[in-house]
Formats: sequence, C-alpha cells, structure tokens
Amino acid sequence: MHAEGLRTKCILPAKRRRNTVSAPTIQANRMEVSPKVLKQMRLSRGLTAQMAAKSVRVALRTWQSYEAESRQSFRPIPAGRLELFCTKHDLPYPPTRQDGTMPKQNARIISLLSGTGGSGKTSISLELGRVFALEGNKTLVITNGTGVVPERFTFDNPSILSELNVQLHPTETRELRDDLIRKKVLDSTGQIQVAGVERFIAAGDLQRLQSKECAEAQLEGLAGEFEVIVLDDSVELDMALALSDLVMIVFDSQHWGAYLCAQAGFGGILKKNWEPNGLPQIRSLLVNVDTNEKADWGIHNRLPDFGPPAFHTVLTNAHRGARAEVGHAYTPDAKYNLLMDSAPTSLAAFEYRSLAREIKRELSKLKRAEQQ
Repeated sequence: MHAEGLRTKCILPAKRRRNTVSAPTIQANRMEVSPKVLKQMRLSRGLTAQMAAKSVRVALRTWQSYEAESRQSFRPIPAGRLELFCTKHDLPYPPTRQDGTMPKQNARIISLLSGTGGSGKTSISLELGRVFALEGNKTLVITNGTGVVPERFTFDNPSILSELNVQLHPTETRELRDDLIRKKVLDSTGQIQVAGVERFIAAGDLQRLQSKECAEAQLEGLAGEFEVIVLDDSVELDMALALSDLVMIVFDSQHWGAYLCAQAGFGGILKKNWEPNGLPQIRSLLVNVDTNEKADWGIHNRLPDFGPPAFHTVLTNAHRGARAEVGHAYTPDAKYNLLMDSAPTSLAAFEYRSLAREIKRELSKLKRAEQQ
C-alpha cells in the first residue's frame, strides 16, 4: 500500500480535567400574587386597569390577564413587572397580604347581592350582623337600605353605616364621575350639563357622587377596626368579588324573575371568573321559602345551573310570622329590635344562626386556602 493512501487517525492527548465544582443552577425568583390581591393593590392606589397597564408598559389585555379569576385566562404577572409596579406606586416589594391590599387588616367581608330588589337582603344583613355580634365579634353592617336609621336600633354591636357615607374603594368617586361624563350629565370640569327632566332622571347618580365625595369613612380603614363587615350593597358583582371574602347571591323563592335577573346580570361574570375552589367564595342563598309549596323548590332545583353552590340553610317565610308576633311601632322615636333579640327562640332566629355557622365554615376554608 502506498503511504499516501494510508489514513491515519490523529488522537490528541486528552485535556486534563480540572477539579471544579459545577455552579448551582439559579432559578428566577417568581413572585406570584393572586388576581384578587393584585386588583386590591391597584385599587388601593386609585388606578384603573388601563393606568396600571401603562405604568408597567404592557397592553391593557395583558394586565387584565394578570387579574383574571379564570384559570383559562389567568397569567401570573412576571416578578420584574410586579417589582416595577410596586416601585412606581409606592407599594412594598415583595407584597404581602397586609401590604398594599384592600382591605388590609383582619376583617372578613361578606357581601350580599341580588338580581332584584325586595329580596330581604337588608334584613338578612342586619340579622346576620347581630348573630356575629352576639358571638363576640366586633361587627359592622354597611347598608344601602333607605329606611335603615342606625339611631333607632337598641344595640351598639353591630355598628351600622349607610353605604352612601362609606367610600368602598379609592377609585369609586372617579368611576362614578367618569360614568356621568360618558352619559353627558357632567362635562370634563364636573359641571352639570343637563336640565329639566334629564336632570331629574340623573338626580340619584348625582346625589350618590356628592355623598361619596364627602364620605369620611373608607372601607380600607374600617377593615382595621372591625372583625366582620357585612356589606349590603348594590355594587357590581366584579367589584364585590374584589372587595369581599364571601359573596352571597340572594334568591327570592317566590319570584322566578329574581332568578332570571340574576342569571342575566351575573351569569356572564360567573361563567368567566367563578371556580369551585376559587377565591373569594361565592354561594347562593334561597329565601322566603314556603315549605308547604312545592313550587318554591323549583328555583332551588335550578340553582345548580346558576353555578355557585347554594347554602344548605334556606330562610323560610317564618321571619314574617315572627315579626308579626313581636310587632313594631313605626313611629319617629320608636326603637327597633331585630328578631335575634326580640324572638331569639323563633324558627327564623334558628335559621339565621344556622346560616351564620355555614358562613363561618366557608371562611375557615378560605383561611386554610390562604395559608397553603
């Protein structure tokens, strides 16, 4: 064989390996906050979602995905953008549940909503507040009931405040004003633009805005003074979800319209945001049930289609009979007793105590979920 035809394999000496220790793998520190906490942080600084998105240089839809309650839509905010958001808006980083959130203290907030008026939501709020108060909790009921006069009640606990005298979140007055500007009731400077019939129609919204602008109390501060806050309010469901630990949707068993209105008003939001084990807890409550009428249970059987599970406790129409037996004199100087005081052994009082026990169990589940 010719020498040039030989193909030799050149084997180079192996390099001596250095005794080195591999560097540890450094993982990015992911600081995740729940959608509810992030939304509370934003509201605590009076920011709209658009303003928050602009401050961290993302699209509005991206920010909305950070606050989305639905698992399909939710995307955790990256640690860098969260730190930027906290730095720009004077929030502590890393954030905690007590820092930058609303409410930021130990109060548990229970909201009651209904699709229609006249469901007994205000009475339920007051009676539940009294149950929690009798158990030793410092309780507050914030109500939008027009006939509720705190001075007429014979007790100091729960305390009672009109919802018009409480600013529920820092952006509330801004949102009310922007809504009136969109409706062309106000101009950009806040001057009233309508007169006559149009002004009469808008009188309620204008009064609400004026009351909120003059409100001395804020929910954020009240949450540090009380242990339980029952919110009997007319806020939108998405706002109730941001403010509350437990949301109760009240259905009057005597009115199918209440179910249909709730389905129309809340169904879309629940379908998008509600999850069985999500936070906050959402429950349905059936009231004004006549146990002798099978028709009442038609709505009860339809509640699973609505979404959130119903409380096992239902409130029957026994409270009407109990109030009739006790009797109340509706005179300007009359004092008003709740059934928990005037008829503590009645069936109605038993139902309220049973409902309160279920609520406490739900709040206990919430506490365990927060600790995980």
